[in-house]
Amino acid sequence: MWKRIIPKTLTYRLFVSFLALIVIPFLIIQLYTYGQIEKMIGRQLSDKNNEQLNFIINNLNTVRSNLFAQMLQMELNPAIVKLLERPTVNPDANMLQIAPVMQEYRNKYAPYGENYVQFEVGDRYGNVYSSASSVAVQDADWRKLPEFQAVSQNREGFQWVSKKDLYLYSVIRSDEQIIGWLRVTFDYSGWLHHFSRNVLIQQDYIILDQEGRVLAQTDSNTRLKADVIARIRTLNHEKASFIDQENALLINAGYVRPMDWYIASVFTLDIYFGSLDHIKKQLFTTFMTTVSLFVLITFVISSSITRPLKLLEKKMSDMVQEKFQKSMIPEDKYQGEMLSLARTFNQMVKDIRSLIQQLKMEVREREAIRQQMLLIQMNPHFLLNTLNLIKWNVLEKGDQGTADICIALGTLFEQSLASEEEIIHLHKERELIQAYDYIQQIRFEGRFRIQYELHEELKYALVPKFILQPLVENSINYGFSQRKQDGIVIIRAYAVEEKLVLEVEDNGQGYLSKDKKDKRRRKGIGLANIRERLNLLYRNDGELTIEETNPGTRVTVRMPLLLAAPNGPHMEGEMIDVEGIIGGR
Repeated sequence: MWKRIIPKTLTYRLFVSFLALIVIPFLIIQLYTYGQIEKMIGRQLSDKNNEQLNFIINNLNTVRSNLFAQMLQMELNPAIVKLLERPTVNPDANMLQIAPVMQEYRNKYAPYGENYVQFEVGDRYGNVYSSASSVAVQDADWRKLPEFQAVSQNREGFQWVSKKDLYLYSVIRSDEQIIGWLRVTFDYSGWLHHFSRNVLIQQDYIILDQEGRVLAQTDSNTRLKADVIARIRTLNHEKASFIDQENALLINAGYVRPMDWYIASVFTLDIYFGSLDHIKKQLFTTFMTTVSLFVLITFVISSSITRPLKLLEKKMSDMVQEKFQKSMIPEDKYQGEMLSLARTFNQMVKDIRSLIQQLKMEVREREAIRQQMLLIQMNPHFLLNTLNLIKWNVLEKGDQGTADICIALGTLFEQSLASEEEIIHLHKERELIQAYDYIQQIRFEGRFRIQYELHEELKYALVPKFILQPLVENSINYGFSQRKQDGIVIIRAYAVEEKLVLEVEDNGQGYLSKDKKDKRRRKGIGLANIRERLNLLYRNDGELTIEETNPGTRVTVRMPLLLAAPNGPHMEGEMIDVEGIIGGR
């Protein structure tokens, strides 16, 4: 019964389909829904808090503007100016005259809380009259405060000072003479406590100065982290709203330009998000229970799969250790995907055995070819040794010219025998051309000359061996076939971007000339051979082109620019593996 219920195919035993089509989509949908609800509530709260914050900031700016306006009015008030110009000896009598005027100004702040605004006026005799008191105070040092001293020398005639309270200092003048001192005090901390209680959404408010110091706050237990304060200070005179995830706080902040302050509202999100967190915990608990049950079922199914797999793996390992000579895996013990896997492995073993036999045959054939190559190379080595014998023989007879010919020919012959070198340095290729040139100069009795235009920095550029010699030979034998003198062959080498460009140009018979066309295209010195070598070494990165120069012909070879200086990856004289340098193209 149990075997009938459990699927026999590996596809249905895996839990990927259930995980990918049910569990993960369900979790994503739930998390997305929860996130959208949380964002919507947070956005609505942020909008409401911003409205309240704007209301408080605008009210604060209004209070400050009114304080400044009242200061200007008091400076010009006839009753105050008259009293300060001719104060009586009795300060209490003066107080009776000025008190109604000051109280009138103070009453104008009733909507904002008049208890938080105070006006003080001092005369030349040291009497100080305050709107918060009915008795004058004798304080001769009051008018000597540093703020009054600064205002006396300031052309503007007033100064704002922010301390525990916000102060506005000014002097009252008559006929350019100072007759009184005026100070307006605004208790912004008390005002903030009073005003924040009258808004709809109750929360904490904090006033910060430009340096991030707390000037006032409605709840002394509220603390802002340093990174939150730093973020508020970077508002760039704008408003912002963000969430302190660690403390679950919604923070709205704005800049008060006239006072260079920042006001932040701090709202505790736990009040609104508590129920959502409870739902989130329930969702997580349900999800974990479902996943745990699924893992348990998957473990049971996986066990029925892994046991035969391990047995199959052991048999495969034993067969590999026996170098595939062991008998095949028995197929009658498996079913479903296991049976398919066993059959595939048995077929692979058969193929490997066949390939091993084929490889052994190829190795034997390669060894046979190598033996034939060694036999073939014996004759060229014999000729090279014979050439050296001729050189020493003519040197003994004093024939230096013939000896030099033997040396040049030996250089070419020796390089042709160095079959292990596929590419050589450019300066080595030039030496081969010079050896070939020496022999041809004797043959043609100086009817031509070779001119080299090779950049010194390309001295160690890597080129295929004998890439230039056939081109030079073609120019000499067929380009100068009808020229008796002044033949020039120019060999150039330069770099263009990441390409090495080699040019062989002559001033002889043109390549496309009618009477010489077939001779310059003969198979003996085959340009097709050079093209094939370039294709084998560089694939599509190597090319050979031919063009008329009128007179003459220019053959251009382009290939990748590869540099291998003596102190680089290859020392001079060391065998160079072209596949290792080019990347096995």
